[in-house]
Amino acid sequence: YNGNKLSAAFAMFENDFPNVLVAMTEAGEATGDIGNTIKAAAEHFETSQRTKKAISGVVKSPMIYLAITIVVMIAMLLLVFPTFQEMFDAMGAESLPWITQFYIDLADFMKKYFLWIFIVIAVVAGSIFAAFRFSEKVRWYFDVFKIKMPIMGKLQQMNSQILIANTLSQLMGRGCGAVQALEITKKVLKNRVYIDIIEKAHDNVVEGRGFAKAFEESWAIDPIMSRMIATGERTSEIPKLLESLSKFYGEISADSIARTKAVLQPVLMLMVYVVVGSLLIAIMLPELTVGSQALG
Repeated sequence: YNGNKLSAAFAMFENDFPNVLVAMTEAGEATGDIGNTIKAAAEHFETSQRTKKAISGVVKSPMIYLAITIVVMIAMLLLVFPTFQEMFDAMGAESLPWITQFYIDLADFMKKYFLWIFIVIAVVAGSIFAAFRFSEKVRWYFDVFKIKMPIMGKLQQMNSQILIANTLSQLMGRGCGAVQALEITKKVLKNRVYIDIIEKAHDNVVEGRGFAKAFEESWAIDPIMSRMIATGERTSEIPKLLESLSKFYGEISADSIARTKAVLQPVLMLMVYVVVGSLLIAIMLPELTVGSQALG
């Protein structure tokens, strides 16, 4: 409206328009293909958000089930078992089954040392929070753990590689230079392992050592990706090959997410059933024992 470029208008609102969109819009303005560029940007963000949401849902599932299990267990130990212990004493039960006695002792311990347990949890949580906030090394090690942990690690690794391939292909395929594309891709990533790879690739390009070298030397990059980037560098078709790679990884990621959900959900449900079931058994066994003694 005031004669400014659309990319410049986007750049004025950094919190609302990401750097990827600004750079792609600027490239579209330079080539005169702004319409297709905006459409490609929309598809890029839609694909990235869909993949991120799907992987995030799988990663969060164990934490949700674990939280439910802990809450149910604590509630029964603190609210239910003390009442049943009084009832068992009134019924004259001489000895309780081992599982019942275990949970009663655990409930007594929690009630007796509740304040100390709370303090220890608060100190541990505060220490972890402080370590993450003030220690770059701790955050780096945690990011390494996230991509090395069983099952979920492969999904985290796949998500980061899809994000790298998709972002670089969109930017470089629309006229952005390798240096600028790598600088923007670095800002998009969250995992510090992959941020380090992009930084190294950026330095290599600036110093003339090649684009693919940083990817080939990293343990966190899939060999297929490093070979595709090396091939793209030799043939000057990095954007095209990265776009194909992004689609390939997207299909693999969708299959991996579906398989992980199919395997993980029954295991998590079984964990909940085992804990809750053992608590119910611990409550019911003494009643059956005392009832059989009374009939005898």
